[in-house]
Amino acid sequence: MTRAGAWGGTLLLLAGCAGGGAPAAGGKAPGGDDSGGSPVGGDDGDDGDDGDGGDDGDGGDALLPRRLAGRLVLPAGAVESPAPLRVALVHVHFDGAGAPELGLAIDTVTAVDGAFTADLPARPPLGQIEGLARDVPAAQGALYLPIVYEPPADAPEASFREGLPIRGAGLDQLVVWLDPAADPTVHPGAEAGLPAGWPPGWSVVDTGMAGMHEPNRCLFDTSEPLTWRSHAGYPVFAPFVDAPADGDTPDEGDDTGLSLLLRGLPTVLHLAADTSERPAGADRMAGVPSQVAYGSDPTLAPVYDLAVDGGLDVVLVDPPPADHDVGGDPDWRYTQALGLLYTDADASGDWSLAADGATTTPLTHCHDGTPALLRYTRPVDSWKGYRFLDCYGGTVGWRAVAFDDAIGNYVYLDATAAAGLATGPRCSL
Repeated sequence: MTRAGAWGGTLLLLAGCAGGGAPAAGGKAPGGDDSGGSPVGGDDGDDGDDGDGGDDGDGGDALLPRRLAGRLVLPAGAVESPAPLRVALVHVHFDGAGAPELGLAIDTVTAVDGAFTADLPARPPLGQIEGLARDVPAAQGALYLPIVYEPPADAPEASFREGLPIRGAGLDQLVVWLDPAADPTVHPGAEAGLPAGWPPGWSVVDTGMAGMHEPNRCLFDTSEPLTWRSHAGYPVFAPFVDAPADGDTPDEGDDTGLSLLLRGLPTVLHLAADTSERPAGADRMAGVPSQVAYGSDPTLAPVYDLAVDGGLDVVLVDPPPADHDVGGDPDWRYTQALGLLYTDADASGDWSLAADGATTTPLTHCHDGTPALLRYTRPVDSWKGYRFLDCYGGTVGWRAVAFDDAIGNYVYLDATAAAGLATGPRCSL
């Protein structure tokens, strides 16, 4: 096995490659999911700040402080963060004008051995309470998005802000507080109360915001965060059991309340392909940036360049240089490369334009007869960036992707598929 971590190489310009380049940023990005994950180990951090707590209230059980536990889950192939990770329950406001507004966290803690416990006040700060559903006047409350982020090395207890690396977010596990006694003199119609299944006080809710809710559609404009997908059976509330009051983190396997997949941690790609059907003389393969393959920039170096007499077996680890990026969206940066077979005509041991350009073929990796490309997704640090990751079922780092005609989009291949590709005449661009 060869570990491709260095980015030196030669130049490639395929004069004979037809077809479009990589999808535009924010358009056809890869979809699918490699969601099989495992609990992640953590660090020895301590609980962080308590955020903006509210008053203690004077009602019944719905107005008691709560303790919400959770666990971080490592995606398959991800590299565990060497830095402490923090979890913030960030107030989120949807006004229908585009990306939601991320406000102050109601609590922020540092994960310990992949687990955390957040303290929730009896009621949120008054300034964060608002109407959450126009057709449900009694739904006065506050929504919080669980965000896992990496603080600066010199400020390990820094509060969350966009611009810091986002390693995970619970788009399907929003934390919500609903007022058990909304005042009908202020909110006409509130005397009808909350609908059945909408618990007062604190709970976890899935409002249907995770994943691709319609083909090739990731961003949404809504001012109705609880009921915007009521036609599809949302929202779904999940009351939780309080974590132990002694500060112990939950044991693995406990009903922890939140389970946050860390899509924002870089993944390593083990790429393997059967090359037994390659053309005679095609003895090497190079991972060619799409800009080079399609002729827009012949100066970029391949991401790997290997002999393939016994098949292809390579591990992609390091990020490619910034000039490999496709598109210009600062929130959603990625690269795309194609594995191409060629004949090492001058026996130099690597590809060169002068000696090998004429013998470079349009034959690539494929999965189920569909070309498989190599995608590196840059770390994300904004709502929009993480929303794209979640929508397309992706992860930061290296992944193999293939175009799915059924949805008109790229899908991420799981680790098993990426380690069992084919290469040969049936895998042509």
